[in-house]
Amino acid sequence: MSNEPGVVCANPAYIPRTITVTGFTPPAGAEIELLMADGTSQTVPYVSGTGWTLPTSPAVSQIDIPPFVQEGSNNFGVIRFTVNGYASPDAEPGRVLSNTTSVDAFLAGTTTQIKETQRQTARILVADPALYGDGALMYSSIDATGNSSTCGRRRLS
Repeated sequence: MSNEPGVVCANPAYIPRTITVTGFTPPAGAEIELLMADGTSQTVPYVSGTGWTLPTSPAVSQIDIPPFVQEGSNNFGVIRFTVNGYASPDAEPGRVLSNTTSVDAFLAGTTTQIKETQRQTARILVADPALYGDGALMYSSIDATGNSSTCGRRRLS
């Protein structure tokens, strides 16, 4: 189970490595905030064509993606943030990892939330490397999707 936003997970079972976005393009250098497993926080910048690359140490406990003005002018209707990563080597095979996304929607350029917080949970089954070899999870990701042309704050924990 995921912790509530702002509550540190000391031993994350999912190791996020990169975040990509579709539906709009953040400006180069746009920062997201990371809450680390040791209780510290840090920011990482957006790199055009790559997205955000996350550190592996200390482990990332929570990701906070602020609203970007560019979200308000998207033409797709769907904005998707994909968090790519892998199960921690300490994750027990056969267990299910669960991460929850919270999305708060705002009109572009405002700070007033326009609808209730939306939550979505993704689950990943941890494969046994003894049975399937390393890399049994070929593509593991947690998606945060919003269906609107509004801006929103996302928290993945």
